[in-house]
Amino acid sequence: MNPGLITPFILSFCGTFFSIPFFRLLAYKFSILDIPDGILKQHDRATPYLGGAAIYCGFMVSFFLFATWSWQSTSLFLGLTILLGVGLIDDVFAIKPSQKFLGQAIAVIVFLVGGFGFEQNYVLEVIPALQSLPIISFFILKILSLWWMLSIINAFNLVDIMDGLATTIAILALVFFTALSFVWGVPEQATFLIAFLASLMAFFFYNRPKASMYMGDTGSLVVGGFLALTPFMIGWGNKNSLINLALPMVILMVPVMELFFLIIIRASKKLPVYYGSPHHFICYLKKKGWGVAHILLITAFVCCAFGAYSLSVAIGIFSKAAFLAFVAITLITWSCTIYF
Repeated sequence: MNPGLITPFILSFCGTFFSIPFFRLLAYKFSILDIPDGILKQHDRATPYLGGAAIYCGFMVSFFLFATWSWQSTSLFLGLTILLGVGLIDDVFAIKPSQKFLGQAIAVIVFLVGGFGFEQNYVLEVIPALQSLPIISFFILKILSLWWMLSIINAFNLVDIMDGLATTIAILALVFFTALSFVWGVPEQATFLIAFLASLMAFFFYNRPKASMYMGDTGSLVVGGFLALTPFMIGWGNKNSLINLALPMVILMVPVMELFFLIIIRASKKLPVYYGSPHHFICYLKKKGWGVAHILLITAFVCCAFGAYSLSVAIGIFSKAAFLAFVAITLITWSCTIYF
């Protein structure tokens, strides 16, 4: 590891690891617990939330020490703090889906105002016809950026349904995004990616099966928000290539697929998209007899396959055609294994 990355890694790891006992005590004291219901929540005992607060605090130790303050870094801090607050309120009071979505939207608007999102030249490269319509292209890029961020935030909220699952997916995604930051020539951004990665790794000690603590909505919103911003932090928004558009999406393909299939399945059953139902991919795998460890292992393998192949394409080892073929074959195999 780069010597300049060791300090933020250690600080964030220790900040999260040693704050978790405090947040666990707080969760038990105020009954901020995930109670088993035998349907979606099939764990053995009431498990404390607030793991997300520990992840946030650990990351912020490094953020405040190493951030160069600008409007963008300020918006990162404010947006993640808003997501933390929304998630905490939901964990404690179980707010309405519309209220939670409103809070997410406010955080995303803060990110957009701070400069996160697709840049104008990127949209014009993808859709050349908009070169004569600068105002329309401006709104399109803002809508695309808004859609991406809200989608990833909610996708991580949805995959946080099994011990260690969301944490594992996020850890592996950050590993490949960190590597991609060096390939794309923005290694300075690796400091904060490494810091957030360290916080997640520290939390995994408590969240791995059988979990003694959950991140809750407090964590899934913060983690989803950070990972939604990560591609923009490493230069995604100004890469003038369609294949570069695909790389972050493929690295995050597992949560993206979870969101995609849940929308389709719940819509086909005439259920609201936000309705909690046993149609998550892990529910289908459990019905096939898969255990928690097996599901976690195969999910990690698929995340690594998507990430490694995306990184290989960015480096230039594989062609665009081979990349698209790989993604298509993996998606078909994954979907058939789970849903058929």
